[in-house]
Amino acid sequence: MLMRWEHSALTDLKREFDDKVFRIEDAYNVLNSSKGYVKGTVYRVLHDLVSEGLIVRLGRGIYKIPKDIMINASADLSSSFLVRNTLNSLNKVKDALNEKGIEYMITGESILYQYNHYLSRRLIHLIYVIKGSGEYAVASLNNCGMRAILNPSYKEIIIILKNINEQEFFVIREFSILFGNIHGSASIERALIDLYFESTRKKIPYSVEEVGRVFSKVFRNKNINISSLFMLADKRGIKNEIQYIVNYINSDFPIMLTDPIKKPEYVNMIINAIEHEGIR
Repeated sequence: MLMRWEHSALTDLKREFDDKVFRIEDAYNVLNSSKGYVKGTVYRVLHDLVSEGLIVRLGRGIYKIPKDIMINASADLSSSFLVRNTLNSLNKVKDALNEKGIEYMITGESILYQYNHYLSRRLIHLIYVIKGSGEYAVASLNNCGMRAILNPSYKEIIIILKNINEQEFFVIREFSILFGNIHGSASIERALIDLYFESTRKKIPYSVEEVGRVFSKVFRNKNINISSLFMLADKRGIKNEIQYIVNYINSDFPIMLTDPIKKPEYVNMIINAIEHEGIR
């Protein structure tokens, strides 16, 4: 499989800069020399690579290639590839659970994958179901060839991922009520809350720093219902933490904190990630 032209350009940039910071002018010098690209083409390449999460924009005209991005001529790392395969998997989940009449909600990274800055090599899908239907949901997905397990611990997920070859794994958790459920998919607000909770509470192996980057990117690109976000956060006991994060992202519109004295322990990691990447 041939690489897309953006990925071919990324190969040249990675060869030149590795994980060092570079500017638009630096990228132009490399790509003009190696491929004859004019400045307009270089701007488009950088824009597309940032959109796909293959490079990170640290500030105006300043970029960096993350260490964990691998360029391989036989592998298509484009966001369209990720989207296509993720949607196929989630459509299979919906078909299987709808057929059994199970009330479910796909949430977390499964809803927010397009806002990731780093492409996940192993995607952990979060599927919340109504209490009492967890075992049935797991059996339904396993029978369709999708590896699923009910309410695994962090350590259990790590062990499973080390011993399976599948690129996708389905975590099923039971809830009495599925707040924020829209026809089997979590609202963007619910997905943010669930991803934050599962990551910070060590429920799934997902980088807390990446959660910060996802929050910032979602707030830049979507109209978030803040009231709904806080209501959902309150249901999970993390309203004060989410208020701190929203206050940092939207500092022009300060929010009255539930507890202005105590800063929650996970918040600094999120804020530091947003600040470090220059994407506030």
